[in-house]
Amino acid sequence: MSTDEMSWLKFQITDDLRQRLDVASAENERSLAEEVRQRLMSSFGSVDDPKTRDLAEEITLLAFEVKLEVGDDWHANARARATFAAAVADQINSYGKGDKPVREDLDTKAAEPREVTVGRTIARQFRRRTAYLTKRSEIGGAQILHERKLDARRRRKGP
Repeated sequence: MSTDEMSWLKFQITDDLRQRLDVASAENERSLAEEVRQRLMSSFGSVDDPKTRDLAEEITLLAFEVKLEVGDDWHANARARATFAAAVADQINSYGKGDKPVREDLDTKAAEPREVTVGRTIARQFRRRTAYLTKRSEIGGAQILHERKLDARRRRKGP
């Protein structure tokens, strides 16, 4: 792309974000400007369907929720993977029905593995915390994730 096809954009970022971008650009073997361009382009996503974009963001946030609850990344062990899979499945199933349990939830609750119960609970708590938004994209996943990390730190430190 030639420079006459581009526009200049000037903005400020935190020192921490700048350091993260510097590291990422070095790892990806591209200039800082190209790293920022690529990340901005990917933030718009290749999917035109807003619900699919929302779900992709929600899955990322659910991965963090699972780590808070289970203590491991979703991919670290079978228990964490099962919990994450149940959370994602419950999140997907919530589309179109809201957060209302269906009769099958009540009938199978006692027989389901603990990981499934925990995963479904994580997804439902996540929906309750984000329900105040008319569109989940209004606040953005990064802000929700930041707030959840702060909450987790406060819980570890105590009152």
